[in-house]
Amino acid sequence: MNPTTDQILETLKDWKETLVDSYTVRVGKQKGTLPPKVKREIACIDAAACHVVASSAGWTSVTASLPDADTEVVVYTGQGNYWLASFDGTFWTEASDSEHVINSVTHWRHLPEPPTQTT
Repeated sequence: MNPTTDQILETLKDWKETLVDSYTVRVGKQKGTLPPKVKREIACIDAAACHVVASSAGWTSVTASLPDADTEVVVYTGQGNYWLASFDGTFWTEASDSEHVINSVTHWRHLPEPPTQTT
């Protein structure tokens, strides 16, 4: 049986939370002070999530409309990359690193609804 998109996204979210939590516990630092290596690992997890989401329809061209400011969305660039990002009204920035500006965004889409918990 193949996992659903929601199951895959939930697993990726769990990996990301575990990575951040294990680092902050091990080093005793705040979540906002992650080193570059951990930020890169988080970016890889975000990219994997973006590829999962991108497999379905629902893309909006940036020439047609833009998301509300500071709303996390998946973006697609002219270079064929996917990112979890937000738009501040001027720049697209990576969701896990607001210092990283993403260039050449051509399309964006909202994130899917999170999975519902069943008992």
